[in-house]
Amino acid sequence: MIRSTHSVLLLSLLTLFGLNCKVVEDDNSTATQTISTFKITTGEIQGWTFDSDFEWKEFDASNMNTLVDGAATVFVTGGLVKGAAHRMANNTSNPVEKNEIWIMDYSTKSQASNMFQSYITSANFGTQKEISGFSKSVALLDDSSVEGCQFIANFDQFIILVNLTNYADLTKSVSDAKQLLQVFQSKQL
Repeated sequence: MIRSTHSVLLLSLLTLFGLNCKVVEDDNSTATQTISTFKITTGEIQGWTFDSDFEWKEFDASNMNTLVDGAATVFVTGGLVKGAAHRMANNTSNPVEKNEIWIMDYSTKSQASNMFQSYITSANFGTQKEISGFSKSVALLDDSSVEGCQFIANFDQFIILVNLTNYADLTKSVSDAKQLLQVFQSKQL
């Protein structure tokens, strides 16, 4: 009887250990990344500071429309779970250049990829230009604005949309977009 009890206990422990290993393996995918993973911190982009009234605001599907003028619907219907936004300003430039950054979690790579495709084919996105060093399936640039540009990036389950505005030099806006994209890429786990 003791031998049988030990066998059952050993088998139970091995089963439990095996299941725990599987869970840990699954958790190492994108589950360790959150919207905060992509948060820009002070000093990461030379010359840029945070806009004090919009340094970091978290949102979900129910309240994104309070932060965005009109464009929230496309993101919410695309499966948005939650996100965060922050604004930065380059006070060393004249006029003061601005970046508005939207980091959005779609819970799965597939949903994020679908959102990426949906957005780049919408009226919200003009030209579709490749950003040097990045695949078109990861990031695209729209430089059709006369005062800057925007880019959208797809990192795993996350969509990052950045609007760069108030630029006197459009070439600089594209250069700043690439720099921001490189910072986001470096934050990926």
